[in-house]
Amino acid sequence: MICRAVAPDELELGLFDGFVRRQEVNLCYRREHGRWVVRSDPFVDDWSEADYRFLIECLHNTLKTGGALFGVFDGSVLKGFASVESKPMGSRGQYRDLSALHVSADCRRRGLGRVLFAKAAGWARAQGAEKLYISSHSALETQRFYRALGCTDAAEPDKRLGLFFDLYFYHDRWKELTREDIAKLITPASADVNKGYTYVDNVYDTKGSTPYHREPSKDTAAYEKHLEAFKKIAELCGDNGIDLIVTINPTFSQCSPEIYDKLEKDLTGIAPEADFMLLANSFDEIGLDISRDLYDGGHLNFYGACKFSEWTGKMLLGKGYTPREQTKEDKAAWDDGAQYWLNLRDTSQSAAS
Repeated sequence: MICRAVAPDELELGLFDGFVRRQEVNLCYRREHGRWVVRSDPFVDDWSEADYRFLIECLHNTLKTGGALFGVFDGSVLKGFASVESKPMGSRGQYRDLSALHVSADCRRRGLGRVLFAKAAGWARAQGAEKLYISSHSALETQRFYRALGCTDAAEPDKRLGLFFDLYFYHDRWKELTREDIAKLITPASADVNKGYTYVDNVYDTKGSTPYHREPSKDTAAYEKHLEAFKKIAELCGDNGIDLIVTINPTFSQCSPEIYDKLEKDLTGIAPEADFMLLANSFDEIGLDISRDLYDGGHLNFYGACKFSEWTGKMLLGKGYTPREQTKEDKAAWDDGAQYWLNLRDTSQSAAS
């Protein structure tokens, strides 16, 4: 097997034909009362075709923004890969983000992970980093792998410019969240000017093309679980007198009209009172510029987020929705956050002009 850099033109679905993500997890690390403990929490982690397509978008963005991607190949078949982001992290820019490191299930415990880690660390060191920042899977074997390489808890836990909740830490492990994880979501965010937002100003290269359709996941069991979760959300809103609004936000990577129709039918069937808003292709209506306002195929960057947030606020007010009454302290915290971003927006627009 050989380990080498992966080029952008190699990033397509076929690259992963021989890669098996599947991981059967039984024991996980959990943070309880300020210390790490091992708990039994069985689940299976695997990727659908839709997951691979999103992964490819992310890896393209890594390379486009100056990051690195390494792969281990058995002949022409990919058996492991690692990606490192170029943007400095930490108070002194001392970290680089190890955004992915995965080895195919049929090739684990053969040293491929160590090879990829060494490649990633070497690249990061050449960029001036002192250490890699790793937000890893909580599975016992994954944690032991990194600890065996000398990894320890970060001296500066990354909040990604003030995330209200640790989306980057939770995004890939939603199946295994604990009560302690969820408790962090209701921690007062008065000190966080970002209020859950992550600042990204990279611009996605659409090359003048139009939004494209992605293949839906064939995992019907996962879809049913999502509907069950939505039902609980709807019941919670109903019990507390909360208006339920469902939005499909602007995205360059879209589902087919048939999929959106099914989604609306299924969700409003569960919650007829829900206000379902399909905005996936509402770029012109919102005033979004696809050549400037996208971060990647599925997300708006800072410039797009400013436009979309302002448009959404006016749209909701126009439909008769009113913001809930805030305490004096909460209102002051949100006003401070809003002013911070208004100042940053004005500075950015002045620089652009």
